[in-house]
Amino acid sequence: MADHLGVSYEECLQMLKIKYDGYRFSSEGIGIYNPFSLLSALKKQEFGRYWFESGTPTYLINRMQETDYTLEDFSAGIQEDAETMKNYREGDLDLIPLFYQAGYLTIKRYDPVGELYMLIFPNEEVAYGFEKALVPYVLKGESSRRFVLINQMLADLTHGDADTFMKRLRALMASIPYLEGIVPYSEREWRNQVFLIFKLLGQRTHAEVHTSNGRVDCVVDNDKYVYVFEFKQDKPVEDAIFQIEDKNDSLAYEADGRKVFKIGSTFLMDKRTFMEWKIE
Repeated sequence: MADHLGVSYEECLQMLKIKYDGYRFSSEGIGIYNPFSLLSALKKQEFGRYWFESGTPTYLINRMQETDYTLEDFSAGIQEDAETMKNYREGDLDLIPLFYQAGYLTIKRYDPVGELYMLIFPNEEVAYGFEKALVPYVLKGESSRRFVLINQMLADLTHGDADTFMKRLRALMASIPYLEGIVPYSEREWRNQVFLIFKLLGQRTHAEVHTSNGRVDCVVDNDKYVYVFEFKQDKPVEDAIFQIEDKNDSLAYEADGRKVFKIGSTFLMDKRTFMEWKIE
């Protein structure tokens, strides 16, 4: 497979691990590969997202929409108590054990003191597949044009064009239908939309990144550039830039030689889109 793809043996093993490894069924268990996806990749000699070819998790996503959980929660990891995990029954209101039993979440660690499991997406295949399945629910409406726009945004980040990226982000957010009078638009909703867009870019996207002086909303990085984002709601864009500077949010990235963009932006709830941003 490595020879077929033109990569080294070690690189091929690492990609297989990132995409298909990571399932754990006990606090002490070792990581287990998804056998269906692994065997499919070896047979077809390419890295694909094979698990989602058999269907999309429509039921689980519908259940998720009925809760306060967001994609950020799933990506960062969700805690669940041991008693609920062990005694879950169909029809229980808590849907997290259901996600675990269906294979969308797996055990990352266990805290015996608090008797809490930390659950997270097992690998890249599951994470991206679930994120893509969320698009019609979170971004609403027809999605093919949005994927074209997201791919253009990825090119912007790859080439260091932060301003064009923000213009496309504003256009994308403005295109999302708003069900006025049916579903009240909220901060939770727009942050969930923004985070999903960033995750679909396929780059290294990290939300709520902890620094020595606090947290930054989002960091996106590639081999050449690092983008540090701070989003504010109905506040001056200068407040967002000040927060980046005040917390020295970019210092951890400035020493490795990559160009760092500090991007502050303000989201106006009445307009339901980003209207201002500042790049330094």
